Amino acid sequence: MNEEVPQSGASSFFCVRERKVIMSSEWLSVAEIFGEDVFNDAVMQERLPKKVYKKLKQTIEEGKELDLETADVIAHEMKEWAIEKGATHYTHWFQPLTGVTAEKHDAFITAPKEDGKVLMSFSGKELIKGEQLGAYCKMFNEVTLKPGCEIGYHEHHGETETYYLTKGAGIYNDNGKEYPVEVGDVTFCADGNGHGIKNAGEEDLVFVALILKE
Repeated sequence: MNEEVPQSGASSFFCVRERKVIMSSEWLSVAEIFGEDVFNDAVMQERLPKKVYKKLKQTIEEGKELDLETADVIAHEMKEWAIEKGATHYTHWFQPLTGVTAEKHDAFITAPKEDGKVLMSFSGKELIKGEQLGAYCKMFNEVTLKPGCEIGYHEHHGETETYYLTKGAGIYNDNGKEYPVEVGDVTFCADGNGHGIKNAGEEDLVFVALILKE
């Protein structure tokens, strides 16, 4: 679909929805829309039972473990809230202590049942995956880097991190020295050391990342 961008002095912005281009003659203020559609504290207070909200706050503020029963209630309300906003997918957002992130996307929709219908599902297990792996496991996740993207160099203190490549190829930074890596390679960053990885290829770079506390 081709649309001409106005050449006049009037300001315009584009909003893409279902492949249709919607134009507005007014400025869109980032400051005004920042923080919209966020499952924040106010939303949680409104939608969660008081007991569940209290347990969640203890987890956030005091680091207490979130039990699966409570997590299921939170996940259900998050899913219902998100669907009301038009969401169809959720994202596992991997965010190390750098300015670069990676994501893994999953759909709320389940595989069709025997009658051909589907369900919209999101369980508490998706919220507490890390906790299911034991006290020494900080993170265990599949990470996808699009071509040209990277996880910048960062150090680990009091923990180690291992990468296992399952798709694509990239460049691994081991304490400042770069090495090519490909499917089947395993990298290890010891406590007190630093590393990073970038996708220098033309297809997705996928790897499993494991962070263990020392």
